[in-house]
Amino acid sequence: VPALAAEVVRLRADNAEWEAARDASYASEQRLAREAERMRAELAARPTRAEAYRQVADELALMQSVE
Repeated sequence: VPALAAEVVRLRADNAEWEAARDASYASEQRLAREAERMRAELAARPTRAEAYRQVADELALMQSVE
């Protein structure tokens, strides 16, 4: 019976360790998902290359028309 009780204690400790690792992995995945979403939103807010070139061209045209 003492050996069985010791095995139960060991299994419970193993299970607790596994659950902690699972929870840490889930939290890490959630952080990565939030970071990926933040980066997607940041990229979506940036102008495309064509839009950026158009803005620069418009600004240059405006500057030349003022001169």
